[in-house]
Amino acid sequence: MSNNLLNNTQQTILLACSDTRPYSRIIKTLKYSYNLENIEHGHKAYNSLIKSNNIKAAIIDTDLQGLSGFQVVKRTNEYREENNLHHIPIMLVCKSKKDRNAIDRLKEYSDCLSFIPFDDGVFLTNFWKLCDNDTERDWENLNYAQSSILKITKRNIEKIFAIESGNHCQMGLVTECSNAVVDAARSNELDGVLLALRNHHSYSFVHNLKVSALMTIFGSHIGLKRNDLHMLAQGGLLHDIGKSQIPLGLLDKPGPLNETEWEEMKRHVIYSGNIMGNDSNVPSEILNIAMRHHEKMDGTGYPNGLKGTQLDDLSLIAQIADVYSALTDKRSYKPSLPKEKVIGIMKSMRSHHLEAGFLDKFLEILQDGKFH
Repeated sequence: MSNNLLNNTQQTILLACSDTRPYSRIIKTLKYSYNLENIEHGHKAYNSLIKSNNIKAAIIDTDLQGLSGFQVVKRTNEYREENNLHHIPIMLVCKSKKDRNAIDRLKEYSDCLSFIPFDDGVFLTNFWKLCDNDTERDWENLNYAQSSILKITKRNIEKIFAIESGNHCQMGLVTECSNAVVDAARSNELDGVLLALRNHHSYSFVHNLKVSALMTIFGSHIGLKRNDLHMLAQGGLLHDIGKSQIPLGLLDKPGPLNETEWEEMKRHVIYSGNIMGNDSNVPSEILNIAMRHHEKMDGTGYPNGLKGTQLDDLSLIAQIADVYSALTDKRSYKPSLPKEKVIGIMKSMRSHHLEAGFLDKFLEILQDGKFH
């Protein structure tokens, strides 16, 4: 596996702006995953972009000293093309939407445009897309099975999560993904997939594939039959489909949700039920996973306060995988937590939140190095 797939913390995001105040929360989030280079002068930004081999992506404000952001981007692209250098993804940030001619010109040179003021969550969603396009090129360095799972699942999850409330799930796409996940679990290929996901930022893609992979690895190690493994894989892929109805600004918000936002976020479980509940192609086991993965053993979870024996085994496994993924995911409001800390937190959830027997086995598999 290439170093880029494992060590994006050594890479740099360039932020070229003369006023960092609009970017204050963006800056904090970027530092969770990358080195950050902040430059105020256009000429210095240009020199950094053409000379550095370690810049992952750049955010360029049009209002720079010396050389405008537009000129920085234009000259950088021309220089790198003339010298056959790797293209650096660039988001150009403008202060006005009024000058349509200027905006059309800017689109010719930048990969994405944003305007001040911006919603921090939406800004990050768009910026991460630029970074992910670059990251996905490194999938070619994986073996065929791992690369195929990532490509197939990325493509299919984008289509599945484009669903509108009330529409049916595309179970054919889900099955295509689960076939690949189950086959990879049986050939011990999924850990490489989990490692590759560390450098991707698309929440819907990363979290759902990660939960699917973790559940399938767990099910395989406790000896579940192939049909149950498919239920686990498909349940993981679809467990958060209701988040397709949550505004992007909330999903990638770089900070804590307020009470109103948190109540809306919790409704993703209800949205999942609305999407899948009337679809005869969705097995009841998968619907249960989607509706119950935020319940708790002591009945203090949501949406229905189920507890203990009211919860089925596949949903109990999903709860554990979802918690582990949430703790180890890097998000716009937090970095990924190290394994030792995650284990301690999950042990503190034993019995009252997470089912003790499944949790003990999950942590045993984790500590044996079966997955990361």
